[in-house]
Parts: sequence; structure tokens; C-alpha cells
Amino acid sequence: MKNITVYILVYNEEARIENLLKNCLWSDDIIIYDKSSTDRTREIASKYHCRIIKIPYSDTGPGMSINVVNDAKNDWILGITCSDIIHPKLIDKMLELINREGFDYDVIAFPYVVGVLGIIDKRSPWSAIPLKKYLFKKTAAIFSDIVHKEISFKPYAKIYKMEKNDKEAVFHLTHENLDIFFERVTRYAKGEAMLYSSMNKGLIKIFLEIWAAIFWMIFYKRVLFMGWKGFVLFYAFLIYFFTKFLFTWERFNGKGKEVYDKLRNSMLKEWSKDANSRSNDAKQG
Repeated sequence: MKNITVYILVYNEEARIENLLKNCLWSDDIIIYDKSSTDRTREIASKYHCRIIKIPYSDTGPGMSINVVNDAKNDWILGITCSDIIHPKLIDKMLELINREGFDYDVIAFPYVVGVLGIIDKRSPWSAIPLKKYLFKKTAAIFSDIVHKEISFKPYAKIYKMEKNDKEAVFHLTHENLDIFFERVTRYAKGEAMLYSSMNKGLIKIFLEIWAAIFWMIFYKRVLFMGWKGFVLFYAFLIYFFTKFLFTWERFNGKGKEVYDKLRNSMLKEWSKDANSRSNDAKQG
């Protein structure tokens, strides 16, 4: 019977890693890629039947730091994070599919429900793509260092889409509080800002994304009809684009240190002149 390799990219996840691993005990091949955690992440993970591979720290996704295609013992691979929990019936369906005679797909898109700041709602802008995560054959995957596009698939890959299901799904429970939210928004927005070849192209693209997001949330998702929760999601979603806009501007035009250092040095010269003047006045007095 075919099984599935599960790989998990982690950094300082001692509070959540055990819960996730208890969702993965059905797999005969669990790989933990640990980005050089400084807490008890590896110690806790070592209690379970998984392989722990230490890799260098990075601000964003796996990129080329992992070699899961070669490390995986199984042909099918599932990538998840410590923000995820998995319904057991979804795993049963996955295993049934890959073991079905004549199943010739390379990728399986499965139900994926996102919670942000404790809000789980189909009108949330983060629920835009209910079939977002993928179970894939390792021969079909392409890994990159591009933020939010770390995994793509080869042109020939056939994708099977499972039926939408808000109960038997992978639940991505992210941004438990605003401290985590702002830390991750800053980290990922900064990473995306590095992708633009010029300031003008980047700022124009993000400016258009902002207005498209506003229109989409108001008139299509009708987020604001959710009440105060809707306003929270509306502003939180836009914050990411605004932060990316600011980091893009700073990357090409940010001269804060240069301007302030120049002013500081100029002020020191003024103080030096003033000191000399005071000294001369004292001598004359």
C-alpha cells in the first residue's frame, strides 16, 4: 500500500510541534526540517517517529534549503506547517486516491480552511482559495526561493481537485494574536519587496493590488457585512499590501540613515563652532 511522506518546516515551534505530530502519526515517513531552532523543538520532535534535519535559518519559506524530493521515502509528499491541523477523514480520502487503480494524477488539491486572528469565515479574504494546499508526487514538484511561491509544479503535472469541504480539511490556524501577525507580515512583505526589479514597477503593481483588493473584498467577498470582525479582516488584509509598498519604497529610495547621519554630523559641527565661540567669548571676558 502506498503511503505519504510528510515534511514540516519549523523554527522555534515547541508550543505547537507536538500537536501537529499527533496529527501525522498515520505516515510512515515524517521529516522535520528545523531552521536551527533555539528552543525545545527538536527535543520534542525526537519523541516521535520522524527524521529531524537541521538546516540554516531563513526568514521565509523552504526554498532550496530543503531537499525533500531526495529525502522522501515515498513517491507522494505532503507539506504542512505547525499552523495546521488535519481531519483524519481527509487523510483517509488521500490514501484512498493514491492507492486507487488507474489514478494517474500527479497533484491533489485538497480542502484548506484558513483562520486569521481567531476568525474562520468563508467571507474572509484569506479563504479565497479553498483548495490551496497540495499533495504531490515528488517527480512533479519544483522548489524555489520566491516568497509565497516556494512550490510549483512541472507543466505536465495533472491536478486532481478534491471536493470542497469545510469540515474534513486541513485547517491553517495562523496569526493567533497581533504580535505574531505583525511579525509575519513584516517578514513576508520584506521578502516580496525584494522581487521587484525597479521601484516604479513595484510600487505601481502594489498600488493596483491594493485597489483590486479593496474592490474585491467589498463587492465580491462582502467582508464588511460581517460586522466588526469584517472590518478587522479588511484592515488586516490591506496592511500586508501597504507594508509591502513601504518596504519596496525603502529598498530603492530609503535614505533614512544617510539623511539623519548627515544632519547629526552637521549638528555636531554647529556645536563645535558654538564651543569655540563660547571659548573665545570666555577668554575675551
